[in-house]
Amino acid sequence: NLQLAYEAALVYTVIGDRASALANAQRALTGGFDPRWFTSPFFDAQREVPAWQDLLAAAETRVRSGSAAR
Repeated sequence: NLQLAYEAALVYTVIGDRASALANAQRALTGGFDPRWFTSPFFDAQREVPAWQDLLAAAETRVRSGSAAR
């Protein structure tokens, strides 16, 4: 469930578990979850993480190219 993966990423970010947040964000985004949801201020703690930046950039590229799953 992509919604659950997004919500898990949010919770893990808030509690400071960056690795679990990244894993769940990756699950949501590669499944086609809209990357705009990850612009929430709750994700500010993740924005400095290079892997997070790469993940969001790739998801945004997929959306722009029209190859997102949904």
